[in-house]
Amino acid sequence: MRTDKEKVIAEVSPHPMAFAGAITLWVYTLIVTLITWVYSNRISSYVDSMPLIGKFLGVYSPYVLLSLSIILPFLIYSIIKISWRHVVIAILITIVPPPLYSYFHIKLWYVFPTLIVCSIIALVIIDLHRRAHKYVITERGIIFTYRGLFKVVRRDLVYSRISDLILEKSFLGKLFNFGSVVPITSSGIGSGEDVSATAVGVEGGKGVKVGAAVIAGRGVKVPRSRSFYVLYCVPHPEEVYEAIISAIKASEEAPYLKKLVEMEEKGSGN
Repeated sequence: MRTDKEKVIAEVSPHPMAFAGAITLWVYTLIVTLITWVYSNRISSYVDSMPLIGKFLGVYSPYVLLSLSIILPFLIYSIIKISWRHVVIAILITIVPPPLYSYFHIKLWYVFPTLIVCSIIALVIIDLHRRAHKYVITERGIIFTYRGLFKVVRRDLVYSRISDLILEKSFLGKLFNFGSVVPITSSGIGSGEDVSATAVGVEGGKGVKVGAAVIAGRGVKVPRSRSFYVLYCVPHPEEVYEAIISAIKASEEAPYLKKLVEMEEKGSGN
């Protein structure tokens, strides 16, 4: 869509705090791992003193406690984001290493530096993921580009296809002045649906089981899309929003002005 003569109004990328949720998870993982590592002997002694649990867990007690402390927040985050990859990663880095290291006769305490290294790598990947986004606002439309390690995405959106423009700022966005500008198209790109449902089940009877269920669902259209299809968590979102609105108005007025000029030229020619 973009040409060399096309005027660029602004170029923006996601704010450093755009992926604060994921950053918080991995910083939390790093801190919890360090604390558990420091107090691993105390944790083992305390669990060993318990009648049943101590014999069952044995030397694995610090690692089991650490795994639960990490997996639970990742599970909650996965539910909120409707993406299971976060909890899968948490399971892989917490539950898999202890038995694997035991099988290959590697000292179990190596689990702690492994988790620390994984946390640091994850934080670096998150920042690289943020930097891979770039949004270019031109006089004709918006260019969304994402150049990741395993994926390259580009979306060219002309202003004539935008049916609505929405600005969103979270509580964190208000503090650090960033937010998302979501262009909605007539095809529905830029919007999603939140669904809430309630189910009630009844089962009874002697010998014969009778079951019944009533399910009620409700869907609400909300502005939502992937970070490389919207202007995700950009700094100074109000300025970006106004720049796009002004460009849309200018693009709508341009054809009419051109027609007026053509009509005046024809009139003067006659």
